[in-house]
Amino acid sequence: MAATRASGTNAVSFGTMKQNVLNLEVVLPDGRLMKTSGRACRSRKSSAGYDLTSLFVGSEGTLGTITKICLKLSPIPAHVVSGVCSFVDDKSAINSVIKTLQSGVSVARVEYLDSMAIRATRAYSKVDLRESPTLFLEFNGSTAEEATNRSEVVRHICVSNGGSDFECSSDADERRRLWKARHELYFALKSLAPHSTAITTDVCVPIARLTEMIAKTKRLLDR
Repeated sequence: MAATRASGTNAVSFGTMKQNVLNLEVVLPDGRLMKTSGRACRSRKSSAGYDLTSLFVGSEGTLGTITKICLKLSPIPAHVVSGVCSFVDDKSAINSVIKTLQSGVSVARVEYLDSMAIRATRAYSKVDLRESPTLFLEFNGSTAEEATNRSEVVRHICVSNGGSDFECSSDADERRRLWKARHELYFALKSLAPHSTAITTDVCVPIARLTEMIAKTKRLLDR
Protein backbone atom coordinates (compact mmCIF):
# COMPACT_ATOMS: atom_id res chain seq x y z
CA MET A 1 0.00 0.00 0.00
CA ALA A 2 2.86 2.39 0.74
CA ALA A 3 4.62 1.56 -2.53
CA THR A 4 1.48 2.36 -4.53
CA ARG A 5 0.37 5.30 -2.36
CA ALA A 6 -2.96 3.53 -1.91
CA SER A 7 -6.09 5.05 -0.45
CA GLY A 8 -9.43 3.70 0.69
CA THR A 9 -12.89 4.90 1.56
CA ASN A 10 -11.61 6.66 4.70
CA ALA A 11 -9.16 8.87 2.79
CA VAL A 12 -11.62 11.79 2.97
CA SER A 13 -11.09 12.11 6.72
CA PHE A 14 -7.82 10.28 7.46
CA GLY A 15 -5.84 10.87 4.27
CA THR A 16 -4.05 8.47 1.94
CA MET A 17 -0.92 6.46 2.69
CA LYS A 18 1.16 9.55 1.91
CA GLN A 19 -0.29 11.38 4.91
CA ASN A 20 0.01 8.38 7.24
CA VAL A 21 3.53 7.04 6.63
CA LEU A 22 6.09 8.55 9.03
CA ASN A 23 9.18 6.48 8.26
CA LEU A 24 10.27 3.64 5.99
CA GLU A 25 13.01 1.05 6.10
CA VAL A 26 14.10 0.50 2.50
CA VAL A 27 16.57 -1.84 0.80
CA LEU A 28 18.23 0.11 -2.00
CA PRO A 29 19.21 -1.47 -5.35
CA ASP A 30 22.85 -1.77 -4.21
CA GLY A 31 21.81 -3.68 -1.07
CA ARG A 32 22.19 -0.86 1.44
CA LEU A 33 19.55 -0.50 4.18
CA MET A 34 18.14 2.99 4.70
CA LYS A 35 15.64 4.70 7.02
CA THR A 36 13.94 7.46 5.03
CA SER A 37 13.40 9.66 8.10
CA GLY A 38 16.49 8.56 9.99
CA ARG A 39 16.78 6.05 12.82
CA ALA A 40 14.13 8.05 14.66
CA CYS A 41 11.43 9.85 12.71
CA ARG A 42 12.48 13.35 11.72
CA SER A 43 10.91 16.28 13.53
CA ARG A 44 7.63 17.32 11.92
CA LYS A 45 9.00 20.88 11.61
CA SER A 46 12.29 19.85 10.03
CA SER A 47 13.13 21.33 6.64
CA ALA A 48 16.62 19.81 6.45
CA GLY A 49 17.37 17.61 3.47
CA TYR A 50 15.09 15.78 1.08
CA ASP A 51 11.73 14.37 2.18
CA LEU A 52 12.71 10.81 1.28
CA THR A 53 9.64 9.25 2.88
CA SER A 54 7.31 11.07 0.49
CA LEU A 55 9.64 10.19 -2.38
CA PHE A 56 9.42 6.44 -1.70
CA VAL A 57 5.67 6.40 -0.96
CA GLY A 58 4.14 5.81 -4.38
CA SER A 59 7.41 4.89 -6.10
CA GLU A 60 6.05 1.38 -6.82
CA GLY A 61 9.35 -0.37 -6.13
CA THR A 62 11.37 1.60 -8.65
CA LEU A 63 13.66 3.17 -6.02
CA GLY A 64 13.96 0.30 -3.56
CA THR A 65 12.12 -2.40 -1.64
CA ILE A 66 10.16 -1.34 1.46
CA THR A 67 10.77 -3.74 4.36
CA LYS A 68 9.35 -1.84 7.35
CA ILE A 69 6.83 0.96 7.78
CA CYS A 70 6.22 3.36 10.66
CA LEU A 71 2.61 4.57 10.50
CA LYS A 72 0.65 7.35 12.13
CA LEU A 73 -2.25 5.94 14.16
CA SER A 74 -5.67 7.54 14.54
CA PRO A 75 -8.20 6.75 17.27
CA ILE A 76 -11.36 4.84 16.40
CA PRO A 77 -14.20 7.40 16.13
CA ALA A 78 -16.32 7.56 19.26
CA HIS A 79 -19.58 7.89 17.33
CA VAL A 80 -20.42 7.01 13.73
CA VAL A 81 -23.51 7.65 11.60
CA SER A 82 -23.85 6.00 8.18
CA GLY A 83 -26.23 7.11 5.45
CA VAL A 84 -27.49 6.31 1.96
CA CYS A 85 -29.22 8.62 -0.51
CA SER A 86 -30.48 8.00 -4.07
CA PHE A 87 -30.68 10.53 -6.91
CA VAL A 88 -32.46 10.95 -10.23
CA ASP A 89 -29.20 11.24 -12.20
CA ASP A 90 -25.41 11.24 -11.91
CA LYS A 91 -25.11 15.02 -12.03
CA SER A 92 -27.38 15.51 -9.01
CA ALA A 93 -25.38 13.02 -6.96
CA ILE A 94 -22.01 14.54 -7.88
CA ASN A 95 -23.30 18.08 -7.27
CA SER A 96 -24.29 16.98 -3.77
CA VAL A 97 -20.73 15.81 -3.13
CA ILE A 98 -19.30 19.09 -4.43
CA LYS A 99 -21.69 21.16 -2.29
CA THR A 100 -20.90 19.00 0.75
CA LEU A 101 -17.15 19.51 0.38
CA GLN A 102 -17.63 23.23 -0.21
CA SER A 103 -19.80 23.53 2.90
CA GLY A 104 -16.90 22.53 5.13
CA VAL A 105 -18.89 19.86 6.97
CA SER A 106 -16.71 16.97 8.09
CA VAL A 107 -17.48 13.77 6.15
CA ALA A 108 -15.63 10.57 7.03
CA ARG A 109 -16.52 8.65 3.87
CA VAL A 110 -18.47 9.25 0.68
CA GLU A 111 -18.83 6.69 -2.11
CA TYR A 112 -20.80 6.82 -5.36
CA LEU A 113 -22.49 3.95 -7.23
CA ASP A 114 -24.23 4.45 -10.56
CA SER A 115 -27.45 2.78 -11.68
CA MET A 116 -25.70 -0.24 -13.21
CA ALA A 117 -23.74 -0.86 -10.01
CA ILE A 118 -26.93 -0.65 -7.95
CA ARG A 119 -28.64 -3.07 -10.36
CA ALA A 120 -25.79 -5.54 -9.87
CA THR A 121 -25.84 -5.27 -6.07
CA ARG A 122 -29.63 -5.63 -5.97
CA ALA A 123 -29.27 -8.96 -7.76
CA TYR A 124 -26.17 -10.19 -5.93
CA SER A 125 -26.58 -8.80 -2.40
CA LYS A 126 -30.39 -8.67 -2.37
CA VAL A 127 -30.32 -5.08 -1.08
CA ASP A 128 -33.46 -2.98 -1.14
CA LEU A 129 -32.18 0.09 -2.97
CA ARG A 130 -33.72 2.15 -5.74
CA GLU A 131 -32.02 1.45 -9.07
CA SER A 132 -30.55 4.92 -9.47
CA PRO A 133 -27.30 6.79 -8.75
CA THR A 134 -26.62 6.48 -5.02
CA LEU A 135 -24.30 8.05 -2.46
CA PHE A 136 -23.01 6.12 0.56
CA LEU A 137 -21.93 8.42 3.39
CA GLU A 138 -20.41 8.19 6.84
CA PHE A 139 -19.96 10.79 9.57
CA ASN A 140 -17.80 10.69 12.70
CA GLY A 141 -18.10 12.72 15.87
CA SER A 142 -16.75 12.97 19.39
CA THR A 143 -20.40 12.87 20.52
CA ALA A 144 -23.49 11.25 19.05
CA GLU A 145 -25.03 14.70 18.60
CA GLU A 146 -22.03 15.93 16.60
CA ALA A 147 -22.15 12.97 14.19
CA THR A 148 -25.93 13.29 13.80
CA ASN A 149 -25.74 17.04 13.16
CA ARG A 150 -23.22 16.47 10.39
CA SER A 151 -25.48 13.90 8.76
CA GLU A 152 -28.41 16.33 8.93
CA VAL A 153 -26.41 19.07 7.19
CA VAL A 154 -25.60 16.68 4.34
CA ARG A 155 -29.18 15.40 4.25
CA HIS A 156 -30.33 18.96 3.55
CA ILE A 157 -27.70 19.37 0.81
CA CYS A 158 -28.69 16.09 -0.85
CA VAL A 159 -32.41 16.85 -0.76
CA SER A 160 -31.82 20.33 -2.20
CA ASN A 161 -30.00 18.64 -5.12
CA GLY A 162 -32.78 16.18 -5.88
CA GLY A 163 -31.82 13.42 -3.47
CA SER A 164 -34.47 11.21 -1.91
CA ASP A 165 -34.85 8.21 0.40
CA PHE A 166 -32.05 9.54 2.64
CA GLU A 167 -31.64 6.89 5.31
CA CYS A 168 -29.11 6.98 8.13
CA SER A 169 -28.37 5.14 11.37
CA SER A 170 -25.84 4.98 14.20
CA ASP A 171 -26.61 1.33 15.01
CA ALA A 172 -23.70 -0.93 14.02
CA ASP A 173 -25.87 -3.60 12.38
CA GLU A 174 -27.89 -1.01 10.49
CA ARG A 175 -24.73 0.73 9.32
CA ARG A 176 -23.43 -2.55 7.90
CA ARG A 177 -26.78 -3.07 6.16
CA LEU A 178 -26.72 0.41 4.64
CA TRP A 179 -23.19 -0.06 3.29
CA LYS A 180 -23.63 -3.69 2.21
CA ALA A 181 -24.04 -2.76 -1.46
CA ARG A 182 -20.77 -0.84 -1.47
CA HIS A 183 -18.85 -3.50 0.46
CA GLU A 184 -19.94 -6.28 -1.91
CA LEU A 185 -19.71 -4.22 -5.10
CA TYR A 186 -16.66 -6.03 -6.53
CA PHE A 187 -18.34 -9.43 -6.30
CA ALA A 188 -21.65 -8.04 -7.56
CA LEU A 189 -20.06 -6.59 -10.69
CA LYS A 190 -17.99 -9.73 -11.28
CA SER A 191 -21.18 -11.81 -11.13
CA LEU A 192 -22.39 -9.99 -14.27
CA ALA A 193 -19.63 -11.78 -16.22
CA PRO A 194 -18.65 -14.77 -14.03
CA HIS A 195 -16.11 -16.23 -16.47
CA SER A 196 -14.23 -12.98 -16.99
CA THR A 197 -11.20 -11.59 -15.17
CA ALA A 198 -11.84 -8.48 -13.09
CA ILE A 199 -9.22 -5.72 -13.10
CA THR A 200 -9.61 -2.87 -10.63
CA THR A 201 -8.00 0.52 -11.03
CA ASP A 202 -8.35 4.15 -9.96
CA VAL A 203 -8.79 7.38 -11.84
CA CYS A 204 -8.09 10.89 -10.63
CA VAL A 205 -9.97 13.88 -12.03
CA PRO A 206 -10.98 17.28 -10.62
CA ILE A 207 -14.26 16.74 -8.80
CA ALA A 208 -15.87 19.47 -10.90
CA ARG A 209 -15.33 17.25 -13.98
CA LEU A 210 -16.38 13.97 -12.35
CA THR A 211 -19.84 13.99 -13.95
CA GLU A 212 -18.26 14.56 -17.37
CA MET A 213 -15.83 11.67 -16.81
CA ILE A 214 -18.63 9.30 -15.79
CA ALA A 215 -20.72 10.23 -18.83
CA LYS A 216 -17.77 9.73 -21.19
CA THR A 217 -16.93 6.36 -19.61
CA LYS A 218 -20.52 5.18 -20.04
CA ARG A 219 -20.46 6.18 -23.72
CA LEU A 220 -17.27 4.15 -24.21
CA LEU A 221 -18.83 1.13 -22.50
CA ASP A 222 -21.92 1.37 -24.69
CA ARG A 223 -19.87 1.04 -27.89
